[in-house]
Amino acid sequence: MADIDMLDEYGDEEIETDQYLIFNIDTQNYGIQAIRILEIAQPLKTTEVPEAPAYVDGIINLRGKLATVINFRKKFGFPEKPKDEDTRVVIVEQHGFPIGIIVDYVDEVIKIPDSFINKMPPGASTTHSQRYIKGLGLMDNKLSIILDVDAILESVDTKGAEEFIGAINHIQNMDVAAIPAAIPAAKDQVPPPAQKEPVEYPVEPAIKKPKPVTGRTAAQAKKRTARKMEV
Repeated sequence: MADIDMLDEYGDEEIETDQYLIFNIDTQNYGIQAIRILEIAQPLKTTEVPEAPAYVDGIINLRGKLATVINFRKKFGFPEKPKDEDTRVVIVEQHGFPIGIIVDYVDEVIKIPDSFINKMPPGASTTHSQRYIKGLGLMDNKLSIILDVDAILESVDTKGAEEFIGAINHIQNMDVAAIPAAIPAAKDQVPPPAQKEPVEYPVEPAIKKPKPVTGRTAAQAKKRTARKMEV
């Protein structure tokens, strides 16, 4: 995949809270709010941090700013995968500092209204999985797991990672067609145009015009008048 500068087409004022960057880890699509993303970069040379957790690859120099880089696969126990031409580092902001997340590849930025994000299925919903996963975004029959970016950047223990992987496995084994279609919220629905009732106007009876007085009739009337006057 080519280097993606997909966020460049959005100005800061144009990116909305219901727009998500979709990236892939181990064949599964995930989404995080695009408004939290600073940039998408190719892997850079990292400097190791002594005594840092195993999932921290190190720090990078991002145009004069130091950014910690975490490996999503290592953090949550996915099988390790060597970096390749598709690997990207998604730079997000947390508490005013840039943090990089290594992902397999970046797909796209899409709009997913809140009304199209389904709740976690019962079999995948645990205390830890609910902490990291906000819901399931289903658009055009394409399933993306919506993540809480702040939670995935925090420290994770073994149990949390295991429950996260368990939830992902459960979701991947689900039939997408079995996920109920989300109903747009009232604010997202466009009301149909109002149907106008046909107006019935009363039909006025035709007015009969008086017959015109012909010249002959008028003459006869004059004769009758003259006769009366003679008498």
